[in-house]
Amino acid sequence: MMRSLLLVLALAACGKSDKPKPEAHDNVIAPRALEGLAFDLPDQWTKTYDTDHDAWNIASADAATKVLIERADERYVASPDAYMHHVSQQWPGKLVTIESRKNVKGGFAMTLGIFTGEKDPNPQHATVVVRELGSRWYRCISEGADSEEIREQVLALCRSVRL
Repeated sequence: MMRSLLLVLALAACGKSDKPKPEAHDNVIAPRALEGLAFDLPDQWTKTYDTDHDAWNIASADAATKVLIERADERYVASPDAYMHHVSQQWPGKLVTIESRKNVKGGFAMTLGIFTGEKDPNPQHATVVVRELGSRWYRCISEGADSEEIREQVLALCRSVRL
């Protein structure tokens, strides 16, 4: 009898509460949160703000290099490895590795190698910077920045982002 009573009490304690849960106001996403960002563009590069996606599209003068600045998914910003595993899904069937990584203020920067196979002599590259500005995380990513000079320009641009 005592065991049955304890079991009933334990089950009742585990049941759902009728009290409403407080709303999580910290998770509210402000529209156009990135619209006011400032950054240093290389000479003759262009920028366009996309209001529908709260993102900046940036292009080199010859339009060969494109950079996207957008909000980062906060579930994957803990480390370069966690973020690489997340973004590698963009390239199904490819081998994605971190070729270089750097700590930057409020986050990290990395260059990804995107290989078609283990013996691919000419991988694609993606330059990624993930940082926290204020209470928001953003990512700055450029695919196809295959020369070291262009990658350095992209890194400088991405590190210059500020509120």
